Amino acid sequence: MGLRDTLKLVTQLDPNKYGSAYGLTSLIPILPGHEDALEAHLASLDPLDSPLKRLPQLHFSRLHVIRDLVYQGPPQVPESLDQSYLIFTTSHDGELEPLLRDLAVQVREEADAIFGHCVGFPGTADPAAFAAWVTTHRKDNGYLLTPWPFKKVQEVQEALRVQTGFGELVENERNMSDAELQAAFRALMRP
Repeated sequence: MGLRDTLKLVTQLDPNKYGSAYGLTSLIPILPGHEDALEAHLASLDPLDSPLKRLPQLHFSRLHVIRDLVYQGPPQVPESLDQSYLIFTTSHDGELEPLLRDLAVQVREEADAIFGHCVGFPGTADPAAFAAWVTTHRKDNGYLLTPWPFKKVQEVQEALRVQTGFGELVENERNMSDAELQAAFRALMRP
């Protein structure tokens, strides 16, 4: 990271941004009696084949149900929630509204199945209404950290591809001629 990028970070005032990354934290009220069904649906999603991976700007996301606060003993003061909430968090490239609109369009059925358990869910047929609804439940992060504040998802994926490929080359180099190794390295470095 150069001086220019460092200055951008130091002068950044939005507690939900870090470099070109944006972090969403939202607490969305769940319809009474829907907690079990929503938890079961979230548990049924394959973490390695999440429908959210269709969003090219998404670094990661998390969805989980919180029913109440955990009391851990003194000096903590016991507190409870009036209702259960769906916690929806993301770290993604760019601004919030385009991500939420893309979620409504590219992950429509799955988004309806998840957020349909929540109070006031407008559906995903109107992406702008969906984006506005999620935004009303947004909470400021206070601060956001990401290991790649100026790298897009695709750049990170490419770096990981090259790293993995290079590791495989190192493991297999003893079984390769110089020409084979050179050809494999060139192929690896081609995007």
